[in-house]
Amino acid sequence: YFGYNIDQEAQTAFMEYKLRDESIYLLIFANYKSSSGIYENDQGAMIDKVKNELLGINAELWRIEEEGDKKPTFVVQWDYKNSFFEIMGKLNQDEIVDVFENILY
Repeated sequence: YFGYNIDQEAQTAFMEYKLRDESIYLLIFANYKSSSGIYENDQGAMIDKVKNELLGINAELWRIEEEGDKKPTFVVQWDYKNSFFEIMGKLNQDEIVDVFENILY
């Protein structure tokens, strides 16, 4: 665990974790109807659908490659009870999926 920020007015929160030298972020958007996960300026593509069996949640797995990046960013995103969640980081695909499949909240 590295840090967090909560913005009550915007109804958003993020937590940052470290794995080796890479950061992993959990972003939460409450009442997300106006929020978007993958922004238009990202060169992302949905590459798979994944499931967290512990919570019964289905999510989308995205791969984002931006010019100058040494490795892609992987994003797992889902909605749950009118909130939007993202886990993102420059891990390999299997690692980011493993984080999602084992998250509990």
